[in-house]
Amino acid sequence: MIRSPHRSWHPRIRWLPRIPGQTSPAIDDPLIDTSQTHDGRALIRRMAHDGRHWLRPGSIASALVSLVNIGVPMALGRAIDDGVVAGDATALAGWLALVALAYVVRAAAQTARMQTNVGAAVSEHDLRVQALERIIAPEGIGGPPRLPGDLLSVLVTDVRTVSRSFIALASIPGNVVTLFGSLIAMALINGWLVLATVCTIPLLILLSVKGVAPVKRSTRRERRAEAAVAGSAADLTSGLRVIQGLSASRRATVRFRVVSREGLAATLRTRRVKGVYTGTVNASVGVFITVLTVLAGWLTLDGRISVGSLVTVVGLAQTLGPPLRALGVDTATMLANAHASGDRFCELHDSPVAWQVHPDDEHPTSTDHPDGSSRIDESPGGQGGEGPRSHPTHPDGTYSDDPPRRTPVHLHVQVEDPSLQLDVPPGAHLGIVAPQQVCDALAQAIVHGSHTLLNGVPASQLSPARKRALVLVAPRSPELFDDTVQANIMLGSTRDDMLDAVVRAAALDTTIAELPHGLQTGVGEGGRHVSGGQRQRLALARALIHAPDGLVLIDPTTSIDAATTAAIAERMGELRAGRTTLIATTSPALLDRMDEVVLFDDASHLVARAPHRELLGHDGYREMLS
Repeated sequence: MIRSPHRSWHPRIRWLPRIPGQTSPAIDDPLIDTSQTHDGRALIRRMAHDGRHWLRPGSIASALVSLVNIGVPMALGRAIDDGVVAGDATALAGWLALVALAYVVRAAAQTARMQTNVGAAVSEHDLRVQALERIIAPEGIGGPPRLPGDLLSVLVTDVRTVSRSFIALASIPGNVVTLFGSLIAMALINGWLVLATVCTIPLLILLSVKGVAPVKRSTRRERRAEAAVAGSAADLTSGLRVIQGLSASRRATVRFRVVSREGLAATLRTRRVKGVYTGTVNASVGVFITVLTVLAGWLTLDGRISVGSLVTVVGLAQTLGPPLRALGVDTATMLANAHASGDRFCELHDSPVAWQVHPDDEHPTSTDHPDGSSRIDESPGGQGGEGPRSHPTHPDGTYSDDPPRRTPVHLHVQVEDPSLQLDVPPGAHLGIVAPQQVCDALAQAIVHGSHTLLNGVPASQLSPARKRALVLVAPRSPELFDDTVQANIMLGSTRDDMLDAVVRAAALDTTIAELPHGLQTGVGEGGRHVSGGQRQRLALARALIHAPDGLVLIDPTTSIDAATTAAIAERMGELRAGRTTLIATTSPALLDRMDEVVLFDDASHLVARAPHRELLGHDGYREMLS
């Protein structure tokens, strides 16, 4: 993770966090250390520790509000006894003025308690960023496959639920102060009131603690069901064009209905559990308040306490109701939800990597040799103590993903299933004509293959960052984001000097000239505002600007007309001159620009390897051309 040299978030935020400038490449240091948190309970404890700058003032303010809530009934009781019953107007006015002052203090404390909401919002941001960093990390997410909707559910819903634990934790001190403060106030009035309260409150707390466990289990199941529904919805909406084109809407609806029904069942179970729990706790609290009020009324009739004391007890009983319900229902339920969501966050955060990254390794150094090839220098400082050069540093000390220079890469690919191998000399332009499964197997082997060699070094010994510094395998399906044309092409690259060249190479120059805002024209969500061919060319331009020496393209011009494809073939050949390029395609225009073309049959056997024009005499070759 790239660190900012200066923390952009003040630990005692008073209003809103200062957002770093868009031009800064630095990322804020995480505010919450999640490295040692492996379940929801540990995550919430860590949040409370790291977010104490927001939690502490909110807790103090909550306790102050509780003290005021206790003091008001006591002041009213004294106002009745000393003022109304005794007929002393001065005493009555004095106590009522004290009550008014108490309400002013409570209003100020409630305002200060909002600091906790700031902490919850900042924590939500921090956890969301950490979750996203794990999702898009170069090492990938291993274990059982996760649907995009599942990841989105963790990123949005679960993170928000966990952050709300700040509010629940901040309310606990106030609730505790209310309980003990009320006991002290009742002790000053009559010992029987204290005895009744002491005997009842532990039973209510025990009921709350025992009853919250089923709520937590049910909530965890509901979260999983919600994630499944979100994942299914994301899966279907991403394939909307395919579903509509195949008239498969009814089947897709039936599939989603089944998943949604399971989610509904889980939600209803959770609602029933929470309903029983909430109703039981509320009824118990109501019985307690009633019993306490009846006892105070009997003591008043018996002459043991005054009328003012009766009013105080009734007020204290009403004050005790909300914290008892909060501890039993609101706080407990909120923490139970936070624990369940925290478990899902930690499950994602601690998920195994899809492939191993060695963080202690230095970035590889690309070193030129007399034969024009390059080798990976595995030494910590590279040759001559120059340090890593395939990932140069900016003046601020951050790493750039853009290689500083172009050096040919020697690519040797070996696939186990189906069994085949392919050797691509440094700087060669090689076309591949083969069934789709063969092309996909080759692309997969280049990225994850255990027998692939990059400049003679097994790719399995290189981290994803190292492999990415040598070769880029562009995805078959172009993915566009809801942003401008330029943003979709650059996608974080700092090589502005290459923008015009890649736009021309992808034959986007004429299209951009016709757009209402040129490069700043929005493409819409998923690229819905551009055609299929324009999507393809945008993805091609992105691959060209991000590509290091080695570039692998799979069917880059499938939705593009022949004339445009011919222009792309010529311009891309010029742009990629002397750089290792591998293109799997059936386009004659592209294949004609290749140094050689490799032909594979349906059984994954290498049939022929020769220039395009020499292979035109091969019947099997001509049949596969588009």
